[in-house]
Amino acid sequence: MNCSQAARILYEQARQNRRYPPQAAGLTLEEGYRAQFELVKLFLEGGEKRAGWKIGFTAAAARERFGVQAPAFGYLLESTRRESGCTLSLESLTRPMLESELCLELARPLRGPGVSAPIVRQALGAVYPAFEVIDLIADPAGEPGLTVADNVMHVSWVLGEPVRPCPPALDGLAVRARIARNGRLEAEHRGADVIDDQLELLAWLANAVAEHGAELQAGQLIMTGSYGPPLPVQPGDALETTFAGLQGAVEQSVRIKFQ
Repeated sequence: MNCSQAARILYEQARQNRRYPPQAAGLTLEEGYRAQFELVKLFLEGGEKRAGWKIGFTAAAARERFGVQAPAFGYLLESTRRESGCTLSLESLTRPMLESELCLELARPLRGPGVSAPIVRQALGAVYPAFEVIDLIADPAGEPGLTVADNVMHVSWVLGEPVRPCPPALDGLAVRARIARNGRLEAEHRGADVIDDQLELLAWLANAVAEHGAELQAGQLIMTGSYGPPLPVQPGDALETTFAGLQGAVEQSVRIKFQ
């Protein structure tokens, strides 16, 4: 199977709210990325709008858990974006999980190769508290190509209110995420304990997509990885994550409910 055929299968499955089709198994990692770019072209031709990118496997513990050696990237579509306080149905999902993340907005483009963390810092326009909803049905170690082709388990993304302009001294490793489920504290994480440096991750992303002839464009949004392990969710759950350290003493929150 070539990458275009795999992309067409993934596109047709996505239109039916299905993920990780076995018909597209057996892709290498490089083939998976080529299929992902082909898939995005099909979405855009069908009227979708690209909002940005996502980065997965952004911590050593996550890479060890899933048996992968490096981060992976995927895409964000406007149609899967939600706002804080939304209610999301889990009906079509197999193993729904929620990740608390920072979403970074670019004020200027980043073109690899040669992008570094200091260059990334100068390009940031805003930072959002965010959630990513994923469906944990992939086998990243056994099917790395299919995992990236099928958008690294992505389902939806949720944004809170942005901090704009992005604080010039933003340090995601010093940020703390406090996660509450149904009004009770579920977990609390400091960035340095659970995630790689987000500026380094964005530099990696800009350089990685450049190998495919792409760039990170001004105005695009990038989901930068989870503060802690993904949390399983079920209908009736209401979660809120509060981030401390984005803007002085002011805390930023994002909320979601599931049905």
